[in-house]
Amino acid sequence: MSTKRKYIRRRSNRKLRSLNQLLQAAIYLMAAIVLYDSFIHRTPLFYLGFYFTGLVVGRVFRYMMVVERTEETNEFVLNTNKWDLVFTVVLILFRFVYGIAFLESINIVWASDAIYLFFIGIYRSKWKGVVKQIDEIVYQMVANPGSVSSN
Repeated sequence: MSTKRKYIRRRSNRKLRSLNQLLQAAIYLMAAIVLYDSFIHRTPLFYLGFYFTGLVVGRVFRYMMVVERTEETNEFVLNTNKWDLVFTVVLILFRFVYGIAFLESINIVWASDAIYLFFIGIYRSKWKGVVKQIDEIVYQMVANPGSVSSN
């Protein structure tokens, strides 16, 4: 395991670690389903557009999920706001209620694969945003060593 991963794992709170595990498990599961379907049903290459659209939509979460370092415990904490909850509910409604019907109305044959690729993009972008914020905090700590309390 790399030094970066060890440091992040040691300094992250429970909410951040569980978010990591949940996002990675969801990405791997959805990727396996899409990969299987691509070999069985020969999914067209333009379905990757759903992945890239998910990456763009996932960038919205970067503004709603803020990672901060607590001074007392020197631990990374994930803070979310009300808009994160609203946006998550909208995405859940899209996923389970309106998504397949919308995609089938625009003649997407494998709508479930398109939705999986879309959400893989969202989850990947979401996690990359969290890791970038953690990196920024660590680099600030390295740049200003006097402001960091050692354990």
